[in-house]
Amino acid sequence: MSVKSDELEVGNEEYHIFSPVKYISNSFSVMKHDDIAKRNDSNYLKTIQINNERYLKHYYKSMGMNLLTLKNKGQLSSTTTRVSDSHSSVSPNSSAIDSYNSSAIDKANVYEYIIGNISYYPEKTLLNSFSDIAFDVVATQNEDDTHVNAIESQQIFNSKALYVYFNHFDKLSTLDNIKPSLGFDNNDIWIPAIRSEFRDRLSSKKRDKIESFKGKSCPLFIEGTGYIPPEFDTFGGSTMISSYFGNIKLPSLVYHSTVKVNDQVFLFGGLVPSYKYDEEAPNLKSFRIKDFIKVPPPLIPNIINNPAMVENPFLYSFNPSSNRFEKNDIHGLPPPPLICVKGTKITDRYIFYYGGFELKTTWYMEDDIYYLEKNIYMNPDAYILDILSFTFKKVDIYTIQKHKFGETTIQPRFGHCQIHLQNVDTDNSVYTDSTSSKASSVEAVSNPNISLSKSPRILLLEKNASKHSQKSTKKRPNSRKPYDITMLIFGGYIQKSNQSFMAVNDMWKINIQVMSKGKKGYLIFRDGAEASVIARRKKNTNNTETNKDPWPEPRAFGAYCIPDIYSIKKKTLLNSHLDKYYMDTNMSESNTDAPNSNQNNNEENSYCLSYPIQENINESTLLYHGGANQTHIFGDMWSFNIVEETWQKLPEYARVSSDKREPKVLIELGLVGHTLFTVGNMIVTVGGLLQCDVKKIYCEENASLRKNSYLKHGDALGEEKQDSIPIGASILNIFDINSLCLQGNNVKTMYNADNNTFEYLFQDNSNLQNQLLISIASTPIQINGTILILGGLVAFRTDVNEFYLRGTVLECILPSVSLAS
Repeated sequence: MSVKSDELEVGNEEYHIFSPVKYISNSFSVMKHDDIAKRNDSNYLKTIQINNERYLKHYYKSMGMNLLTLKNKGQLSSTTTRVSDSHSSVSPNSSAIDSYNSSAIDKANVYEYIIGNISYYPEKTLLNSFSDIAFDVVATQNEDDTHVNAIESQQIFNSKALYVYFNHFDKLSTLDNIKPSLGFDNNDIWIPAIRSEFRDRLSSKKRDKIESFKGKSCPLFIEGTGYIPPEFDTFGGSTMISSYFGNIKLPSLVYHSTVKVNDQVFLFGGLVPSYKYDEEAPNLKSFRIKDFIKVPPPLIPNIINNPAMVENPFLYSFNPSSNRFEKNDIHGLPPPPLICVKGTKITDRYIFYYGGFELKTTWYMEDDIYYLEKNIYMNPDAYILDILSFTFKKVDIYTIQKHKFGETTIQPRFGHCQIHLQNVDTDNSVYTDSTSSKASSVEAVSNPNISLSKSPRILLLEKNASKHSQKSTKKRPNSRKPYDITMLIFGGYIQKSNQSFMAVNDMWKINIQVMSKGKKGYLIFRDGAEASVIARRKKNTNNTETNKDPWPEPRAFGAYCIPDIYSIKKKTLLNSHLDKYYMDTNMSESNTDAPNSNQNNNEENSYCLSYPIQENINESTLLYHGGANQTHIFGDMWSFNIVEETWQKLPEYARVSSDKREPKVLIELGLVGHTLFTVGNMIVTVGGLLQCDVKKIYCEENASLRKNSYLKHGDALGEEKQDSIPIGASILNIFDINSLCLQGNNVKTMYNADNNTFEYLFQDNSNLQNQLLISIASTPIQINGTILILGGLVAFRTDVNEFYLRGTVLECILPSVSLAS
């Protein structure tokens, strides 16, 4: 079953009919395992499907606007009588929306049933109340998958792995008699499972389905190494899908915000399916979508426009240490359900949310068919969340800065870069904060002309001593005096119309004023925040083309992070000895540049020193990689000096041979929708779309590309064309932060006849294509060397037109010692 929509003509209008998105992985409750037996009852499943369909219709009635109703009240122009009468987005005023929603059914009940997870299954009386819907209208497209999850869940409950949990549950029942407030629901364990067909394709060992859970001694995780094939597992870690505790099921969120604060991970916004399992998916033949919203990468149009994907208004939290998941009751003035909203930790108690957009739906019904039109509304406001009281505060963004060309205002956006400028001040001083374990970071060292007679460790200490002796230290502002918390915003998409978005490359500072500070980190914020633009500096040159500092091109959905300088300088023993004692008598100085095709053999065999770290990577550096401007994917890497407010482009290298003495070649690893981390000496990218993925998904003229082939390449010598794997095809890609060299796989040069260009591809055998996966629509986080991915979309690179939902927690445990060298 593909997520791709079907087109249907009604009169002179064209509508789209969707099918539900499948799950690649899901989780099952142990305490509610009695309901698993009911899943073999087709009538029971049909009743749940009917119930989900009914509530989905109520959802659009309560959340959307009935065009015919609004017109009869005189709140819409006479030219707009139905969705199909106008190609422009309908923008009725807020009073019209509120007046209609107030007369609709209770929105909270609809939300709670669809995605609130109040109960595992509806009560029997609730199911019987919908007997007016005929059973024969239930979709049959899911029949092939009806028993897939049932088989998995039966294996789970017959596994010996649950003995450990049942012993724990027996002890808990004894305590419950003493203290009933503990509650059994909060200690329910949810066991993960992967679709059978995915396990067979991902695993190199073919196993019987019945053997999937046999021999498990602990219910806390199942293996998930198939997400990253061993041939591409460059980091040498391990991957697993963990179980979790809680009274609700983890929703499969996409395009949401994930923020780590202390030991908690907070999830907010995004889209979520209106069904918990594939066999419960509603029939979508009663929903027709008009004016298909064309969104830029990595937003998948068939996901954004799918009527079964609804907005998530809830706030969830997950504790990686205890594997506990729960939904939090929010207070104050929360933001509307936002997609692609960015959340950033600003203190140990507060999270700053900005950007994103709403999906508002207009509808009308005819012959029991719901005709829907979705419109995008940008979010211009910021919000601050107190994670102790779960209270939201709205912050208005305003600009008072003027330039000689007129007044400049910050525009609402999504897909932007957003960081908190922590411990860095513009006067080149460092804050000392008692709540931070890193008051100041170790300075980076880079000098290719360093004498080999002196140890890099001694050079580092000398450099740090001179640097820190020149720096002043500042204490945090007095708690009784106002001070500012500064956010940095770069790039993203701004809206030109409902179908048009423009990438920008402007950079802003948002200063949030703290009026006073109380106990336990409590802060009182000002209602408004001032935004000031960071202008591109000019050089003192007469050349109009080069008289400005380097600056990234307009782009959105790039990956960014502030590197962890403490762990960057840690080196392996072998590399430390090599840096100290190795001498090459055939060269006079180090060669860190990419080789030239005209160089002689002696130059090509020169050894590249790896110990000098990039000079422009330090404690006040923002690393930014990739991104996209519409369907053009960028592969460059940039560093932004937060103190000097300047950009500098960094080179990216790869090896053509396993011999480290061989020269490196310049590459560009083009990705969009990915995430960037620094772990030790490694720069790690997680997920994302490649240029060839975007070409298949978004370019209509390439829709007929061969499904079972990745890309057709041939080399410049005219050899027979063959299938190859482009660089960046793995979920995890790793660069050495010292040399910025791609790790794990050597590359080769191939000629792409489609656009008459040369590309670098992996040298590995191309028969691994079926194992390579795409992972997007999530915001992975890194905790103590472990990368967590909650929610998101997954697809095989051989079939990028069919995406699956991730309904579990994927953990990638990185090694404690860097393997990148």
